[in-house]
Amino acid sequence: MLVLILCAAALCALLLILLARGARLRLGWLLLALATAAAACLLTVAGLRKGVVYARYASAPEDTVSAFFDSIQAGDYPGACAYLDNYSDLGMDVEPEDPVTAQLYDALHESYAYRLLEGGRTEGLSAQREVSFTALDVSALQDGLRDQILLNLTRYVEERPYREVYDENDQYRPEIAEEAYREAVSDLLEHSADYARTETLALTLRYDEQGWHLLADAALLRALNGYVSR
Repeated sequence: MLVLILCAAALCALLLILLARGARLRLGWLLLALATAAAACLLTVAGLRKGVVYARYASAPEDTVSAFFDSIQAGDYPGACAYLDNYSDLGMDVEPEDPVTAQLYDALHESYAYRLLEGGRTEGLSAQREVSFTALDVSALQDGLRDQILLNLTRYVEERPYREVYDENDQYRPEIAEEAYREAVSDLLEHSADYARTETLALTLRYDEQGWHLLADAALLRALNGYVSR
């Protein structure tokens, strides 16, 4: 478009110079100059109304979506963030110090699975795609965890001496409560598939000179966090 505008401006300038010098113009050249100028004006108006048009993208939106989730599944969280438009760090590569919490984190990350759904929409510099995403439902697991801890404590009371379970204030000993918690987590994670949850995520992408990048919204962050809001 810029080339046409410059050519039209040059032809018009030449036309004005020749007219100023009193030169005789052939009708064909005059019509060509006027037609070129008119076409440039029309293209300018169309460009202002339609915006920037890309004839060819350097990559496809679904390539970015797949690369992002492949990196997530592989545990390459810095690599996954390279495909995001609005985050440079998701905080997913921090290893908890508590062994039981680390066990839960590992189970969550190992549960990730996705499937890119057909369809989607691409308009100019934005696109929408959908994925079916599966992850461990941490909130559901927590509900089951409380019940399992109570069952473990009840069993300890039945199987062990009273003072091995209770302290001098008739409260559960801290080490007993910790044991019940650790055992409950291990028991539930043996059946972690029972707590898997699948949702359809609607993803938005933006295009720039480096290609397509994914916008991480609240729904995506919540899914990566085990369907628990941050």
